[in-house]
Amino acid sequence: MHPKAMKMSRFALIATGVSALLGAGLPVLGGVELTEKQINSDGVVNDAGFNTTTGLGSIGVTITGAGSHKSYLFLDHELSSSVNTFFNETGSTKAGAVPAGLSYEIDEPGWADAPDGPGDIVDNFAAQTLDNGVFKVGAATLPTPNDVSMAFGWDVSLAAGETAYISYIVADNLQAVGARYYLVHNDPDSNETIYFATDLVIRGGGNQPIPEGSTVVGASATALLIGLAAWRRRRAA
Repeated sequence: MHPKAMKMSRFALIATGVSALLGAGLPVLGGVELTEKQINSDGVVNDAGFNTTTGLGSIGVTITGAGSHKSYLFLDHELSSSVNTFFNETGSTKAGAVPAGLSYEIDEPGWADAPDGPGDIVDNFAAQTLDNGVFKVGAATLPTPNDVSMAFGWDVSLAAGETAYISYIVADNLQAVGARYYLVHNDPDSNETIYFATDLVIRGGGNQPIPEGSTVVGASATALLIGLAAWRRRRAA
């Protein structure tokens, strides 16, 4: 079944129960679900610490070789959708400056018609031109609440002998995020929240250890590199 149809079918099945729950005025947690993950990254990717059902956990990327490199990750989560739909959610960013070399985007993932969509995060991710915006589509801003998806992109330049260690963390508490830059995905009806965070460490020499406290998973596993050519545009179906 097409992903959009899956989303709409799920909404149709739960709509009756949702009205009763919301009418009671009680926040109900329905859990975190991952709808889609796409990664386009140089280097070695290790997602052994990432739960593909909930979309919580860690992904580590290790990049070597002098020159310019890129690592981009797109995630589409649903929060408590089994009790209050998937388009009632909001997104925001950590206060403060975005780290050098990092770009991000929070946007509707391309399923909705105007005025709620379509968002351009899919196209921007594919082109590796994230717009550092929240529901920003050109000169317009989509209304919220909405369906939330998120992406990060690193543009890294390495000198000879340097190694880049990138970590992507998705957690349901800020303690797990630490000092990293993060995006926030919130369901205001259930108050369920997840944090999508990332950081970059560059070390001189390929055999130097990852600094203590980094959550990058070891780089010995086989890379999972997903070709963007097979990723169909959402509006095409």
